[in-house]
Amino acid sequence: MDKPNGYRRKAGRPLSVTLLALLLGFGALVGAPSAIAAGDGTYCGHRVLGEIDAKYRSMGDTRSPLGCPTSDELTNPDRYGKQSQFGERGVIHWSGRTGAHPVWGGIRDYWCAFKCEAGKFKYPTSDETQLPNSRGTIYRQNFQCGTIQWQAGWPTWTYICD
Repeated sequence: MDKPNGYRRKAGRPLSVTLLALLLGFGALVGAPSAIAAGDGTYCGHRVLGEIDAKYRSMGDTRSPLGCPTSDELTNPDRYGKQSQFGERGVIHWSGRTGAHPVWGGIRDYWCAFKCEAGKFKYPTSDETQLPNSRGTIYRQNFQCGTIQWQAGWPTWTYICD
């Protein structure tokens, strides 16, 4: 179909598809959320909210080691804290006193052997840190009532609450 002033659109993709492709490509260049994220706290079909969402985004959302959430954000049994689960990869726990922190790997396994946040160590107060030493890396995380360290499959801990 001829347009006024001799303008004629070439055959090919509809203009809306071309514009959408340009916008999506530009979004990836400026650090927009991953394509799996809906932009409203929904990732891979699950809702992640508040400080947990902020922590998840700071880690790279679906591109982080946690990958996609496997649950919507949940209220913990103590009705005080919240969590978002990421299958076997880990969990991000939040409480008003401690903020949002991911727990994963051997530290998570050991922590949850003592009932996770409901157990003796309570909520995490830091993200995991790595401390290199002569025998490999020590992974360490602080909790309200102690510290758990993990190195080459062997946990050590310090418990500070009565």
